[in-house]
Amino acid sequence: MSEEIKIRKQENITGICTGDVVINLNENNKSILEIGNLKIYNTKKFNWFNRLMFKIVFGINIKKMK
Repeated sequence: MSEEIKIRKQENITGICTGDVVINLNENNKSILEIGNLKIYNTKKFNWFNRLMFKIVFGINIKKMK
């Protein structure tokens, strides 16, 4: 990856909290992916089958945001 792409990706991050790592890229978040103490806010909505398969196969908990 070029340096320009890396810099652009870093500029899109709107907030990181201390302690637990939080990546919040957009305000239109619909779900949270939890991997250990890492929380990734995602704009994609996952159905019940997607959430189940992510938990079984990858060990990633996905929670809906209301």
